[in-house]
Amino acid sequence: MSLPPPRRRRWTAVEMAERLLDLIPDTEGAPPISGKSLQAATGASDHQVRSGVRLLRDLNTDGKWPLVSCHQGYYFTLRENEVQNFQSRNALVSMALLRRGLTGAIVPWLVKTGATDYQIQLARRQVNRLLEDLRDLVRT
Repeated sequence: MSLPPPRRRRWTAVEMAERLLDLIPDTEGAPPISGKSLQAATGASDHQVRSGVRLLRDLNTDGKWPLVSCHQGYYFTLRENEVQNFQSRNALVSMALLRRGLTGAIVPWLVKTGATDYQIQLARRQVNRLLEDLRDLVRT
């Protein structure tokens, strides 16, 4: 008979962000730290680590330390090309989410609920404007 795995501590996003701040590399040229390594170092779940990272990005409004990620993990950097690559990847993901949300949920819901053609076109136009702005962001 095996014992159940030990229960993980339930960190709040603020507590997790504080812990992650000391673990994420902030020295230029230092390798990124993976999500798995952050989990191991903190004893937190993937969800808790991601919540902490999201909070760090949300609270970093002064732009003092750009927190980016790539397939290797998370790190702070002041290198323009790395920040632009991160921005472009996120804009592309946002575009896909908006487009799929429109075609897979919003328009079908509008059709099923009896919206007028004008209302459907208006929803399409609004999302297309957002997509156009995101495309411009990717190009810069």
